Amino acid sequence: LGGLVVAHFSWRWLFLANLPLVALALWRLVHLRGEQPGKGVGETVDWGGLVLFPLTIAAAIYWMSSVGHRFVALSLPSGLLVGTVLVLGFILWRHERAEDQPFIDTTLLAEPAIRAVLLTTMVFAACMFALVFYLPIYMQLYLKSGSIKSGLLILPLSAGIVIGSTLCGQALAKGILPKRIPVLGLSCSALALGLMAWLGADARLIGGLGMVAGMGFGCVMPTTQVIAQTVAGRDRLGAATSLASLSRSIGAALGTTVFGAVIFALLPALPPGANAAEFLRLPPQDIQRAFHLTFALMAATAAAGALVAHRAPSVRL
Repeated sequence: LGGLVVAHFSWRWLFLANLPLVALALWRLVHLRGEQPGKGVGETVDWGGLVLFPLTIAAAIYWMSSVGHRFVALSLPSGLLVGTVLVLGFILWRHERAEDQPFIDTTLLAEPAIRAVLLTTMVFAACMFALVFYLPIYMQLYLKSGSIKSGLLILPLSAGIVIGSTLCGQALAKGILPKRIPVLGLSCSALALGLMAWLGADARLIGGLGMVAGMGFGCVMPTTQVIAQTVAGRDRLGAATSLASLSRSIGAALGTTVFGAVIFALLPALPPGANAAEFLRLPPQDIQRAFHLTFALMAATAAAGALVAHRAPSVRL
């Protein structure tokens, strides 16, 4: 749909189209019936955590997206940003440990299984969202595919994610040990990404490997979330679910930032303010080298995630 909109209308419609969807979601949430808290249950808002956490993450992501582009790693701006991240992170950690109802429940992080689950989720999200984001750019720059064809070639990846998550749910229902599922899934994704980096850039091959990678990615989030909920128990169910979702969001942001920085660092330098047409005129071999090395780095990252999942404690639902 995005490819069709960009090809025939304006990219601004991609954002405007979200407004009625948001309105529909808001209408449903307002009319959602839920359990009311019992009398005497007091809730406090951790305003310090709500302020410190986004500041810390924003500073970290800005450093990763800017180093080597806006400033070099060993420079005063880089050092100031790294120092800011470390100081804010330390203050956030101390603050959350002292809160009765913290924004981030640090006691959950003491559980080895939950730490492994959160790290596995971050790795999976970093690879998956980076692939979704940069694969169409690769196809447009190297294969010279239009926006519609690039969008169509993403469909196998999306279908693979749906198939993988469906099979994952069926495996969990049959009593398969949850630990094995993300190990197998991330191993399949690592293999597909490695082949994508090694083999030629044929559109059908990319579609097939994208589906395999998607099936592997689809196995991770449902399993890791259920493991986190099981270990946390009923009293901390909401906190565990939120941490799992939070780790996915952080992984997605870090993945698109870091892998994107690698791609554009490997591409030939362009003058400041260069438009999209300048990228299309880059030598094909340079484009292929930049993206294939990045796909290889994604494969290594996914393999590391499989290793983390393999070393995690076994949990039975």
